[in-house]
Amino acid sequence: MSITADKMRLSQHRNLEWLIRELKPTDMVTVYQMERDELDREHFIYAVLIPTYKREEMLSDSVWDLKFGDGMPCAGGGSYGKQPTKYLRYGVDNGIEPLILYNKAYQAKAPWIEICEEFRHIHRLYHDKDADQYLKFDENSEEAIVATVTQNRVLIRFKELLEYLAVKGKFLSIQFRYLERSEHAPEELGLDLMDVELGSRNTWNILHQEELLCWRHGYSSIPGIREYQVDSCLEGKRLIANPPRFERGSFVAFPKQTLPYIESARECTTQMNFEFMRHYQAFQMVCDEHLKQPLLKPLELGEEHYFHCLRIPASGKRRDFNGLVLGLAKILIDSLNENVLREMLPYAEQEQLKKEKGIALLEAAFRLNEIEGAEVHVAFLRKLQALRSGKRAYEKRRDSLKIAKYFGIDDRGLKNVFAGILSKAVCMLDDFVALVKNGQIGGIIRRNHRETARNLFDEMRTNSTSDRTDASVNHDHIIYKLETQP
Repeated sequence: MSITADKMRLSQHRNLEWLIRELKPTDMVTVYQMERDELDREHFIYAVLIPTYKREEMLSDSVWDLKFGDGMPCAGGGSYGKQPTKYLRYGVDNGIEPLILYNKAYQAKAPWIEICEEFRHIHRLYHDKDADQYLKFDENSEEAIVATVTQNRVLIRFKELLEYLAVKGKFLSIQFRYLERSEHAPEELGLDLMDVELGSRNTWNILHQEELLCWRHGYSSIPGIREYQVDSCLEGKRLIANPPRFERGSFVAFPKQTLPYIESARECTTQMNFEFMRHYQAFQMVCDEHLKQPLLKPLELGEEHYFHCLRIPASGKRRDFNGLVLGLAKILIDSLNENVLREMLPYAEQEQLKKEKGIALLEAAFRLNEIEGAEVHVAFLRKLQALRSGKRAYEKRRDSLKIAKYFGIDDRGLKNVFAGILSKAVCMLDDFVALVKNGQIGGIIRRNHRETARNLFDEMRTNSTSDRTDASVNHDHIIYKLETQP
């Protein structure tokens, strides 16, 4: 292999791009891999389930949290009858679960691979043993391949993985370790010989981290392994977040039309729905991390069906369209957290705006803090609100021509109209994620806390009839407490 090709291969850019590529519901995702090719390149992948609260801990190191052969049941702890035996369903007590079982218990037999029983049964999969594939059948007895198993690789369809994560309420951690080797000397490849001989400590010590990803990459010299001179290692984890929490639950217990991702391709288009849910989940996560409270409150108990049924309609019927608009308005408008929005209001405006609610409160909070571009999303929410409450007016052709033109109701068809509405909602959530993530909203809230505290103390001193000014003694202390509160 040429030096140029080896440089590209050893950089592992293409491997990393493939590992973190955007996934569609129909994609087959590699959840287990143990392969070595003719060039002695070794690729390992092992996907496991982790508790959501362990996200930061799992991303703090590239080392795998569960290895091949781990995750099997075990019992222990007994000592001559003095201590009770402790049973561990997955061999560990940290909440991590295997998705794929690598059973190497019998030395006389080769290890074998199997998908965990819970995943297979919850999706009611049929095992085609001849092809070693797992099939799902719809109501018309049409089959779809959900998983394929070989000795070196297991692939599972992303759609069913997401459903499983929703039920389990956990993240999927796709652990990877890729080894690439070259016969060329380090100096031929443009690598620092000293750095390679030291195991590339300078680069390997750098842990690259993103919101749902961590990885390391480094080079080392490998004398004695055939004719190879340089080894390149890429190691890390990619997390797949579970869908929003109110989708969890046994989807066997719900009517088919209310299940996320379950409807067939003939009934709805899932891609835009998937994009909306992905951005919604990302927004909830950054709010929890940076604000410690949601800007969009979770749906109330009994309203979960609004989220479950959110999809691009195939029928184009007005009744279905109206129901979807109602559900989206519930998620984006009725769920606005007014407590957070009021914390964004400057102290001088709080009394004047105390009766404002919903979109009007959001608009005031964004306008008074001069948040750039917010007027576009406020206008979208107002139009969505009018579309929800004005469907009768639309039928009478009163005061709704502007709304019809804004959404293109007259000339696009209701299916395309709702796809456009979801697209606008995704753009809004994406911008809101940026506002929270870059600290702009959190900074506004902290600044208003300080301003409110100072004004309250000024009022206390002004209204006090005593000569004492004790209120000022703890002024900074109380401001600090207010500032550090979520």
